[in-house]
Amino acid sequence: MRIPDRSDWGHIDPMDLDGNHALKIFFRKTFEEARSFFEQNSLCYYEDLISMPKVPFEFYAPAYVEYLKSSKGQSDSDAASCFLSMLLQVLKVDRERITGDTEKLLLETAAYIARNQKQFGAETYIYGDFSEKLDEIQRLAGQI
Repeated sequence: MRIPDRSDWGHIDPMDLDGNHALKIFFRKTFEEARSFFEQNSLCYYEDLISMPKVPFEFYAPAYVEYLKSSKGQSDSDAASCFLSMLLQVLKVDRERITGDTEKLLLETAAYIARNQKQFGAETYIYGDFSEKLDEIQRLAGQI
């Protein structure tokens, strides 16, 4: 897949601070650069995914997945929790943004995170039960 160009981002209202931030940070960035953003500060950059239109989202969301499955990401409890929250929000607010291979990848990653909550160091008393979040994700995605 090619790096999203300006037309892929569409019109972003000047008052949409989140959308403009996502454009400013991710525009013309490679997959590897995006992965590096998540590695540096997943808490900051996951919110940008929520504000992206479909084409950039489908290009950059897999970079988040790749980070989560890396050796650094597999102990990042915040990144794991934020991924589930991001996916829940996108499914609730803009379900059409996720399709095809990207949908399959994100749903498989959500299941992986839920199965490996302890590996991510995500204590249930802090983050809640990831399997409950997965159930809601699967319900919203029409899998159950």
